[in-house]
Amino acid sequence: MNETFVCSKEQLESIEHLLTEELILLGAQHVALINLSGDLLIHVATGADKVINIRALAILTASNYGALRQLSKIIGEQDASLLHLRAENGSIHVTKISSDLLLITVLGKEVSIGYFRQKISMITSEIRSLIAV
Repeated sequence: MNETFVCSKEQLESIEHLLTEELILLGAQHVALINLSGDLLIHVATGADKVINIRALAILTASNYGALRQLSKIIGEQDASLLHLRAENGSIHVTKISSDLLLITVLGKEVSIGYFRQKISMITSEIRSLIAV
């Protein structure tokens, strides 16, 4: 059973600022913090990028992550902590923040995946400390 995520307005604002400063300004097109039910908690994006249906992305990501968790258990793993989709026009990177939170990062094709993976790892730790997970 999942924990219920509760945080203050100040915590959400701090996380939103962190995502904007550390990921959007470095080239991410969209960054979203969601729960495992697919509820969108935070979304930041660049103004110039193409519009995507962020709510659909959140719901589909949560569903896909749930399936991945079950697949992990079949092969003897406790849980999945990372999901990555690379396509011709960009990629989607999903990171587990806590037992109930996922971070979705949408990147364009011009962005270095390796650099962003390192950056997202650092951001994940900072978000965990902000919400005291």
